Amino acid sequence: TMFAREGVLIFASSKYLDAILFIPALSSAVLINFVVSIIGNILFYHEKTAQMSIITIVKAIVNVVLNYVCIKKWGYVAAGYTTLISSTLGFIIYYFVVKKYEPNFNKIIDVKLLILIFLMYGFIVVYSIIFAEVLLARIILIVAILITVCIFSKKIINFFKTMLSKKQEDSESENE
Repeated sequence: TMFAREGVLIFASSKYLDAILFIPALSSAVLINFVVSIIGNILFYHEKTAQMSIITIVKAIVNVVLNYVCIKKWGYVAAGYTTLISSTLGFIIYYFVVKKYEPNFNKIIDVKLLILIFLMYGFIVVYSIIFAEVLLARIILIVAILITVCIFSKKIINFFKTMLSKKQEDSESENE
């Protein structure tokens, strides 16, 4: 997303530069689908594969219908956004279905962290769209992110260690 413009110029030609308009939506859909795959594992664990199939079919139908309507109206750029909409719908459905079958959902998935990740990624996407023509602005953001990670690296590492130990404690207490 941060280097969509440069990626298009490297792998294609300037004729395809308008493709950068749907790359942020597609990359956001990839993030959402990754999270859905994690949440989907919970349904798989509970052997609710029929529900998984139904959600996937609904998501695909919504995507096809939206593509049919929106691509006619706004062109191929709409495909990225229809994919994002259908992926978001799939995520919402998965969330509620999994919560129905897994009483410990909030212990397995840190919803606050998930929301924080979505918000941070959303900021990066919007920033990338606003500064799509300004490489220096995007480089500055990446440097700022790297500096922040370096400054808070111990806190970040401790956070993940705490999360892992908490998950291990929870699984040990469930096994007893």
